[in-house]
Amino acid sequence: MRRQYIALAALLALASCKSEAERQKEVAEAKQKQDEEIDKRARAIAQEMAKKIEADEEKKRGEQVEQIKADEEKKRTEEVQQAAAQRRAAVDAARLNLVQNPARFFQASDARFLDKGIINSYRHLTTITLANRSPFSVSGIQGKVDFYDATNNLMATIPVTLRGALGPGSSMIFSEQQGNLTGGTVQLSGKVGRATFAVTKVLVAPLAIDPSATQKQADEAFRKAMEAAAAKKAEGEQIN
Repeated sequence: MRRQYIALAALLALASCKSEAERQKEVAEAKQKQDEEIDKRARAIAQEMAKKIEADEEKKRGEQVEQIKADEEKKRTEEVQQAAAQRRAAVDAARLNLVQNPARFFQASDARFLDKGIINSYRHLTTITLANRSPFSVSGIQGKVDFYDATNNLMATIPVTLRGALGPGSSMIFSEQQGNLTGGTVQLSGKVGRATFAVTKVLVAPLAIDPSATQKQADEAFRKAMEAAAAKKAEGEQIN
């Protein structure tokens, strides 16, 4: 009987050892599974963080590109505005120069006078051709004719009014017959050596550049107009 008890106890001990080993194995397997799950979650979190960092970097790069574009556009706008301001200043200066010194920008030619009298001479301007060397259209032209004797002494001056618009770089014939010239008559007691015509006052229109032209075309037209005006300035053309 005792032997039976001993055998039974041995069996129970063996079973207990086997159960403990299995339990430890299960615990180890559970821990491994848990570790694998933790590692999997950690990799997923790392991937999400990497994606977020990459997205943030991409967003930052995009914002930097947009800022560079905005800065360049602002710079271009400022340059255009500055160039426009410089052109306006140049136009205003040219207009003021024309208003203050109109004689420099007009060339007179082919003047004809009505001369009456035998002892005393009565001179009266009847026709004249006037060329506009400025970059502006003008109207309301007022001028004067100066008469000089043979020794270049001023004998007399008569006022002259020319009606009609005269475009930049163009010329026009003004005459009493056409009704766009009026002027005074002067009595001269001696022989006239020469007579000169000079513009004394004009009404200036805006610069003659097509507003629909491109900026480059407008700049080129302005440059040519200013060069033409500078090249053809005259204080007043002598009229014989």
